[in-house]
Amino acid sequence: METYIFKIVLCSSLFILFYNLVLKNEKLLKFNRFYLIATLLISLAIPFLHYEIASVEVQKISGLQFGESENTIQNIAIKNSIFTFQNVIFTLYFLIIFFLLIKFLLNLWQINREISSNEKVKNGAFWLILKNEKTAPHSFWKYIFINKNDFQKGNINEKIILHETAHLEQKHSLDLLFIELFLIFFWFNPAFYLYKKAILTNHEYLADDLVLSKSGNVSEYQNLLLTQLISEKIFFSNSFNLINTKNRIKMMTKTLSKTAKLKSWMSIPLVAIAFFTFAEKIPAKEISIKSTREISLNKIDFINETKIHYLKREKDTIKKDTLKPMKQILEKKPEIAPPVPPVKIKTKDKIESPVAPPLPPIADKIDESAEFPGGINALRTQVANTFDISKMSGNEGLIKSTIYFKIDEKGVASNFRAEGTNEIFNAEAIRDLKFVNDGKIWKPAILDGKPVASVYKLPLTMKFEFAQQSK
Repeated sequence: METYIFKIVLCSSLFILFYNLVLKNEKLLKFNRFYLIATLLISLAIPFLHYEIASVEVQKISGLQFGESENTIQNIAIKNSIFTFQNVIFTLYFLIIFFLLIKFLLNLWQINREISSNEKVKNGAFWLILKNEKTAPHSFWKYIFINKNDFQKGNINEKIILHETAHLEQKHSLDLLFIELFLIFFWFNPAFYLYKKAILTNHEYLADDLVLSKSGNVSEYQNLLLTQLISEKIFFSNSFNLINTKNRIKMMTKTLSKTAKLKSWMSIPLVAIAFFTFAEKIPAKEISIKSTREISLNKIDFINETKIHYLKREKDTIKKDTLKPMKQILEKKPEIAPPVPPVKIKTKDKIESPVAPPLPPIADKIDESAEFPGGINALRTQVANTFDISKMSGNEGLIKSTIYFKIDEKGVASNFRAEGTNEIFNAEAIRDLKFVNDGKIWKPAILDGKPVASVYKLPLTMKFEFAQQSK
């Protein structure tokens, strides 16, 4: 998920940078409004899209290895700790969202209270809200908020009312609500704050343009802007002098340049560039496997809840002819049972490992270890055969994971949990172990002649080397 967030930030930054450098000072007012809203949505969508690229993926796999048990006793934590860095980040993220959402709702409530508690005067399709306290003219939804005393004395110029009416007719309030909701859930993205500023500025340009189209007196309207004093910040509203007056006056005197339309058309290749840069690239599934899978059959730990008991047993051996090269395994279906169809997992995503509930008390000492049907070698072979390496496309280097699961006194395996730095490898290892153990009954561990619950530890290691070769 972190990858997608990073792509959203970069993609939105690219779009707003183009706007500020190319479109901002052009009198493309309606197009600019469309561009700002559209690219906001596009920047959110592109990182979740994907396209295929023609290539041959060469996989080099050194082997799936099962770690050897340790010959010393050590403590081990079976329960999942909630105090992880990831949990802290997620908690902070949602706390900030909560407070911003409360602020958003309070602002809406404040506007609603002003509407219901003040005198209202019908003005065409909209309402004038006459406030007793001193306030700058501003608008929201279908209401224009002005000072009651100024209105009754005729101190409010009709062009001011026309300006605020333009905001309402063009439904600028929808844009404001839209960007505010974006900032609640994506408060960490600095580009969206630049979007908000650009949207508000463009709203003022649009309203000014409508006023001038009806009055036609540019200099008179400019003088009105210069004499209008605003000292109060109004949340969720279009303040008459919210944006720098100097920029508004400059925009009034501008005409459509010869290159303006060309600049607007440049946004199309920009979106295409963003798509091919930030969308997920999925290689065509044409895979060439250059190496075989070797299975290292080292010992597996058999442990209780707090201690690892090294079992002094003869090292298990497997005849060489029982080990199948990787290519043969992939071409030939496993004799036990085919793996369940793999769930599509985007490589760049970070996948949460399934969290197992706390394990019940486990016996402190074990006289006889639990045993998989057919023995340890059968477990290793089945795990190797059903491991789906295609899900590891794009990963490189040495990847390790340790799988823990419970074997109850009836021989049923459950509560699978993985510890490792690669979440995709963890998830596939858990899926693999669950599939292998589905319907299997272990010989449970024995303590004092009776079957008892125990915990199994299975270390896995695999080295991946992937190379893309375009056709």
